[in-house]
Amino acid sequence: MNQSNRNILYLQLPQYWKDLVMDYRKDVKTRRSRRAITEQIPHIVSFSGYVANRGIERAEGITGTVISEYHDFAETVGDTYTSIYSVRFFLQYLADKGMIPKHRPFALTAPIQAKAIGYAIRAFNKADIQNDIPGTSPDVFWANSALLISFLADIYQYDRTALRNNFIAYFQMFYVFCAETSIPCNEITEQEWLNLMSDFWKYNQQSHSAVRAFHLLHVFESKGFLTLSEIKTHNIDRGFITRLDAYYHNILNEYISCRKMEQITESTIQNQKNAVVSFFRYLQTNGFKNMLEVGFADIKQYCIWIAQESADGRNSYSSALRGLLQFLFENRYTIHDLSKALPVQSNQVRKIVDVLSEEEVRMIYEYRERACTPLEYRDSAILMLGLLMGFRRIDIVNLKESDIDWKNRTISITQQKTYRPLVLPMPVSVGNSIYLYKKYGRPNSNSDFIFLSMFAPYERAHVSACGIAMEHAIPGRSRGFHILRRTFASRLLSAGTDATKIKDSLGHSTMNTIHRYLSVDEESLKACCLPLERTVICRG
Repeated sequence: MNQSNRNILYLQLPQYWKDLVMDYRKDVKTRRSRRAITEQIPHIVSFSGYVANRGIERAEGITGTVISEYHDFAETVGDTYTSIYSVRFFLQYLADKGMIPKHRPFALTAPIQAKAIGYAIRAFNKADIQNDIPGTSPDVFWANSALLISFLADIYQYDRTALRNNFIAYFQMFYVFCAETSIPCNEITEQEWLNLMSDFWKYNQQSHSAVRAFHLLHVFESKGFLTLSEIKTHNIDRGFITRLDAYYHNILNEYISCRKMEQITESTIQNQKNAVVSFFRYLQTNGFKNMLEVGFADIKQYCIWIAQESADGRNSYSSALRGLLQFLFENRYTIHDLSKALPVQSNQVRKIVDVLSEEEVRMIYEYRERACTPLEYRDSAILMLGLLMGFRRIDIVNLKESDIDWKNRTISITQQKTYRPLVLPMPVSVGNSIYLYKKYGRPNSNSDFIFLSMFAPYERAHVSACGIAMEHAIPGRSRGFHILRRTFASRLLSAGTDATKIKDSLGHSTMNTIHRYLSVDEESLKACCLPLERTVICRG
């Protein structure tokens, strides 16, 4: 829909919806960037026109069924993702204003949830289910499930993706369903809902995951905590893991348990687990019943097989496989140390290092200078930490007030990726940007984290906030936030900073990763060029 058609659609709205759209637009201007207004308002106008055409005169008439049906409508015109993103914020605005119940925005958190609520309500009405058994209110259920989510995140370091896919999505679906149908939350209602949804799940695995989520919630509610064994007992393995023989499956669990005792990050554990599963799948597919049947030649053959996928894949899997094979030898699963069959050196993958141009750096500083909304103040502080201190995304969003020594102008962190402590001087521009965000942009919250989400409940900002900040400052920039870290290192190199100091500033343990930044030192490379008149061209 072009701008002219959008204007026509807006002019055709009843006055109530025109006023509501304009009120929301004013609110967005104080919370988000100018670009967000341009992206969101057309979808809000479209949504308002849709509900107005259905005879809904006020926001209070927007139900979960209406939201689900609007999603289906948006899907037919190929506008699903952007419309969900925009209308979800609009619905949250309406909920914050008390115009719609606070559960209703959850109906549009994701496409699967928009479809699920519509499907469940239709199935519920057809089944004519009567549930008079007492239970908790939907709001109490949601509060209890939020406690479980916080427990899993804080105690067992579940990442946001795992929580969303395995817990939050199911709890939100059930919460909205109960609130929309005005039925109490209890185990019978849960079972009825799961039965209603049994034909909806695309994969049977989803049904098992939902059952597991509710079971763990009840255990948590009864005890106030969950043990690791309880979580593992009810864990549902996915993909190739489910097709591994018991022999390989037991070795996998034993090896991963040992790795976790070494305080390795969850992401590294998952990468190593993937590598081990790939290796065991290869052995099982090729008829190896146990590790005693595997020889040096078989390991070399596996390396050839995995190298066909990609050089990067071979490098990461080879490193994980080396640790596994040494573990197997030490625990007498193999007679020989098969890790010796692995290549000593990884495939060399040389890449051109992408850094920000001087024009793009200038755009960041200009964005910082004209910041005037809470989001822009947050963006500016995040960008300064990346550009002037080389911080990774996860270390920025994990930053706490206690990490900053304002008197000595330093920031001290323990890097999430490597667990290495890092103390760096804080540039004035960084300190000023953080101060301005705290004074004019940060929500009023008791959270220890400096960077918070823009909407209630004000939690630690998600790492995606860093990428969003890049998009706001440099529209059209396709590369991720990590380019700021590379730019930080290359600028130090261009300024003649000693390589050891660059290594320490980045928090690296070795010099190996510093050499990649030499490829962006243009002045040094120019000195290596041969003059054209000395170049001999041979003709064959």
